[in-house]
Amino acid sequence: MGFCETLIEELVAEDTAEFGTMFRMYKAAFDRLLNMLLPLIEKVDTTMRACISAKARLLVTLRYLATGIIIIIIK
Repeated sequence: MGFCETLIEELVAEDTAEFGTMFRMYKAAFDRLLNMLLPLIEKVDTTMRACISAKARLLVTLRYLATGIIIIIIK
């Protein structure tokens, strides 16, 4: 049980305000965004490994963007 399966499900069930703080969007907006992006980011399990779910991909991306980290590439 990883990040998505434990912490996020607990936030959704018990504390929607904390979900909004952590990901900078409401749960309803997250669900709409996931439904729009699902065909683009969903992967298929192979015989070698299980894929990362579309929900987990989106949650990790939103958390990264919510931290406000800016990467500057210097050439």
